[in-house]
Amino acid sequence: MRSGWICFLCFWANLGVLLCSTTTNSFAQQNRSYRIVANQNALPTITADTMKVKVLNQLSEDIQYTNGVKALNYAREALVLAQKMKDTLAIACSQKNMGNAYYRLKNFNRAPVFLQQALSNYTKLNNKAGEADALNGLASVAIEDTPDKAPDYLKKALQTAQDANYSRGIMTAHQNEGDYYVSQGDDKALQQYQKAVDTPLDSTGGLQQKADIYRTMGDYQKKKQKYDEALEYYEQELKTRDKAGDKVALTETLQNIGGVYQQNKKDDEKALEYFFQAFVVAKDYNDQFDGQRMAGALEGIVDSYGTLAETKQDQGKLKEAREYRKLYKAYKARLEAVRNNPKNTKIKTVYVPKYITKSAGNNNNNNPMPESQRVRLLEIEKRRLLVDNLVKSKRIGILEAAKKRAELINQEDSIRLLRKDKIISLLKKDTTDKAETITTLSQEKEEIEAEKNRRLWWLIGLAIVALLLVLFLLLRKRQIKKKAAKEIELHKNKSVNQINSQRREINEQKSALLRQTEELNTAKIQLEEVSKEKEGLNKILKEDIAPPTRTVVDLLKPNASENLNRAMVYQSGVQIMNLLDNVDQVQVVDDATIILHKENHSIYKVSRSALDKVSDLVTAKGIEVDNQIKPFFYAAFDYEIVERIFLNFFANALKYTPEGGKVSLNAQPVTREDKDVLEVTFRDNGVAVPEDKLHRVFDNFPPEVARPAGSSWAFNKKMIEAHGGKVEVLPADEGLHVTFTLLDAKSLEDVDYSDLLGVKDSSPEIVEVDIDSLEFTKEEKEIMQPFMEEFAQLEYYETSALKAVLNRIDPQGNSNLTKWKKALEQAILYLDEESYTKLTQL
Repeated sequence: MRSGWICFLCFWANLGVLLCSTTTNSFAQQNRSYRIVANQNALPTITADTMKVKVLNQLSEDIQYTNGVKALNYAREALVLAQKMKDTLAIACSQKNMGNAYYRLKNFNRAPVFLQQALSNYTKLNNKAGEADALNGLASVAIEDTPDKAPDYLKKALQTAQDANYSRGIMTAHQNEGDYYVSQGDDKALQQYQKAVDTPLDSTGGLQQKADIYRTMGDYQKKKQKYDEALEYYEQELKTRDKAGDKVALTETLQNIGGVYQQNKKDDEKALEYFFQAFVVAKDYNDQFDGQRMAGALEGIVDSYGTLAETKQDQGKLKEAREYRKLYKAYKARLEAVRNNPKNTKIKTVYVPKYITKSAGNNNNNNPMPESQRVRLLEIEKRRLLVDNLVKSKRIGILEAAKKRAELINQEDSIRLLRKDKIISLLKKDTTDKAETITTLSQEKEEIEAEKNRRLWWLIGLAIVALLLVLFLLLRKRQIKKKAAKEIELHKNKSVNQINSQRREINEQKSALLRQTEELNTAKIQLEEVSKEKEGLNKILKEDIAPPTRTVVDLLKPNASENLNRAMVYQSGVQIMNLLDNVDQVQVVDDATIILHKENHSIYKVSRSALDKVSDLVTAKGIEVDNQIKPFFYAAFDYEIVERIFLNFFANALKYTPEGGKVSLNAQPVTREDKDVLEVTFRDNGVAVPEDKLHRVFDNFPPEVARPAGSSWAFNKKMIEAHGGKVEVLPADEGLHVTFTLLDAKSLEDVDYSDLLGVKDSSPEIVEVDIDSLEFTKEEKEIMQPFMEEFAQLEYYETSALKAVLNRIDPQGNSNLTKWKKALEQAILYLDEESYTKLTQL
């Protein structure tokens, strides 16, 4: 039974809270600010979760425009309760408010998350109005964060709101479209804003939104410096705010209009009308807020009065300028009072000046208020109370009441100024009387002071004479001391000048000695270099040029045998000229002056050409040359230069390879640093170069251990690098191992092999032989058999080995063998594999 009574009491308590909340909501429709206060006061008394969630969401939606953090906290608390109740609609509403709060806080990462969740829940519930709100929220986020996605959200939001006939959603969609065009700098924004305000309204909340849109339109025109159009939109906003009863926003709108008149239109009198209206409206709700809006209105009033005072001063209207300056000071003091303690400033709804509250029977007041002024102030007070009653009974609007209150304040200010003028007149009269008394006393005082001054002047005269005498003596003493110091300084300067002169002479001699030392050192270095070059040249003459010269001399002796080896003489002479050219070009040729005639050449051909020019010298020393270079490898290079490079390698091998030694040549295409190059290798089994001396091989005059041969190494390096290639000496257990590269390795089809096997300019005679018609006797086949076996072990492109076998074939006047040898030589020359196979398999 007792529990039943408790349930009954709880029911009536919740019903009372619900009715209170309903009353609060109906009251809150008139003013968003009062709605926030009413809901905050009602929130602690609500016990039902359903109503609490509703109030929390309403608070979050209202307060997001002024405090995003509080709005987020209210929405988060509502979401927790809604999830606890498993109310999908309340969850969606809370998620939408959290997304909007994050948007107000410029958190564009979190805002879309909750707005998408709200959109999903509204879609499940088929709540088109909620879907439109969520889509409008997503569009607002996209306009500031990702403008390219905004048009899609705007289109969906507008369509959804129109399907649901949801006027507030339609208005918000058009408003967002206007914001989007503003962000793009497009004047279509005003068209969309106009569509938004033309949307039929279904609640007072829509009036507030409509007013916000008018403000946005006014700000847009103000930014474009179209102030008359901006004022029209602000006036529309003012009327809409008055209908909605939103005093806070009404104050801001009045300040905006006053600011335009003051700063842009330069009409301070018109600006004062709106600033005073903002001031009186702000006083009505200042007890519930921090006074900042009232301070803003006072700032406008102070600035306008200050400007008017300066303007009247410039116009010569001094009386009006003084009145405006007094008002400026009075309202500036009031502004400072609000600023110094904004949260504790309590201004009553009905403003009563301090001088009215004084007791009428106070006989101690030296400046009592005249009766006529007191009557006028009481009449103003009655009119103010009448205006308050009309506002309470809703017979006039807030804006009209603000205008009437502003007029009353101006009348009060004029009365106060009149009273101050009278007080100032009395003070001036009193001041005049006192000034006369002071003048009489001053004359008597002046006579006494004159007598004192006469006596004082006698004493001062005597003191001045004594002082002048002392100053003369001090000045004389100072002059004597200054003259002595000057003589000392002059003597000191002479001594210093002499010392500086001597020091300069010493420094010049020192500099001359240093220059001579540097010149001697340079000459010494140059002499050492010349000595080294002299030693190197002597060494070249003695070790490199003398041997081939001696060979030439021995071959050309008068008493020499008649069988003169002209090839030997020619090759020795070529070797001498090559060595001399190497020395000359290494000494004088710079990399920038090297001129190359690069064409496509066979590397095999140039190696054979060089070998033929030293073949008799190689044969005389019994050195075996193994040329493994394939005939189908070639590159772009200067033929004569590369031939000299090979001649230098052969000359070095002849000098440092013992009799019966071996020299091998090889070449193959490789890739170096993403370039196709031809790498040529030269090896012999002569004297080896120590590994720690390999870097000295390419000096102009290498040491003995680096196998010097004139300046051939330096010449080879310079010319190979001029071709764009690289040369290096690799470590070897015996002999020399050199590799160098040439750029632009080419394919077989691009080479002219007409003279590949020879080194002469004239091309060999082409012999037409019908291979199939060749028939050999038994004796002829027996002669061919040993050579056939050697040919079977070789490939058709191994030209060096094949030519060596061909050179040993002696046809002995046999016509068939002669034709066979000629055809075989021609097949090898032209790399004719088919003919070569037939000729070696007869």
